[in-house]
Amino acid sequence: MSSEVSFEDVQVTRHHLVFPGASAAIDWNDTKEISSEIRQEYDLPEVDETVALPTQGFSFSKIKTGLPKGVTTSLKLKGVTISAHDKTTDLSFLRQILLTVVEDAADSGNPHIIFDYANDPGENASRHVELAVPLNGGEIDVDLRRLNSMFFELSTWGQFDELPKEAWSIDVTLTLSGAIAVDY
Repeated sequence: MSSEVSFEDVQVTRHHLVFPGASAAIDWNDTKEISSEIRQEYDLPEVDETVALPTQGFSFSKIKTGLPKGVTTSLKLKGVTISAHDKTTDLSFLRQILLTVVEDAADSGNPHIIFDYANDPGENASRHVELAVPLNGGEIDVDLRRLNSMFFELSTWGQFDELPKEAWSIDVTLTLSGAIAVDY
């Protein structure tokens, strides 16, 4: 005897990943007028250059996934959404976002790319507070028993003269679908 429960679009969210604001030592009134000496002293790029921001690592370790024997899961990661958090009102300064995951010692520390998103701002860059990002290669299989031991890294790049001056934060939401079956 067995029973199975299917579900669509269950979401788990890692809230409030904080990134530091740009250096307070810079005169932000006109970044185009920063002297070459100050650029050298603070190791600042040219105004329109894209720069790497600090990488944020996180997990979903607080999710209770202790399943009894006889339970099998078939889960797919269907999507990821990056959302502005708290006072962050605009994510259009982000030029690239890379999300990777290491599933624990079984992976030998080799990260898997979940998505590599590029934002080409162009002249009409929209101001967005939420990005639904396409996954690399479509849906990704997820083992529910290992979800809380998976370690994610979010790397971001932004245009130097558009970076927020104050600290900013985002939420990362995973959308999962699949089934859980119990054999008696």
